[in-house]
Amino acid sequence: MRLGLRIQQPHRCRCRALTDALGHHSLSCHRNPGRLPDLAALNDVVYRPLGAAGIVPPPPLEPQGLDRGDGRRPDRSTVFLFRRGRIFMWDATCVNTCSTLINDRALAAGAAASAAEHRKHRRYEDLARRYDFSPLAVETSGVLDPAFNDLLQDIGSRITKRSWEPQETTWLRQHISFVVARGNAAAICGLH
Repeated sequence: MRLGLRIQQPHRCRCRALTDALGHHSLSCHRNPGRLPDLAALNDVVYRPLGAAGIVPPPPLEPQGLDRGDGRRPDRSTVFLFRRGRIFMWDATCVNTCSTLINDRALAAGAAASAAEHRKHRRYEDLARRYDFSPLAVETSGVLDPAFNDLLQDIGSRITKRSWEPQETTWLRQHISFVVARGNAAAICGLH
């Protein structure tokens, strides 16, 4: 994909759109079953290290009681205070860098992730007033939103204080890269 080479045969998608040979449609189609494991794995990259950082018990998946009235709620929430004296919660998103808004997003690296982060903040603004809310926005190219990058730095630093291993933050970022690459491959192949 990064080289602009053909990676699949054009075909009709489940959404009835014609896919391109570069695989761009597969990364953003909401009917593509391969997109869902991407978000679950992205949530796990933050969920699991919180335990290593000393935040116990592990946060529940889609916590109850935080419904905004439309049935949607953030992906995870800590039980104990995390940062700024508040309970921490997050909602993950992986946005296609090569979507139809490519002209706007091509202006700067991370523009698509930043736009997704702003959308999540607007969606959860009522929760953000009461909790430490953070969108986990990453692009299919692997670029992280600066807020997500700061969160990984915070978690990695907390783990380093406990383990004395200075590479914890680097390993978290590498894990994100692997998750995005696997998610891209699953989306392009249409895997469940």
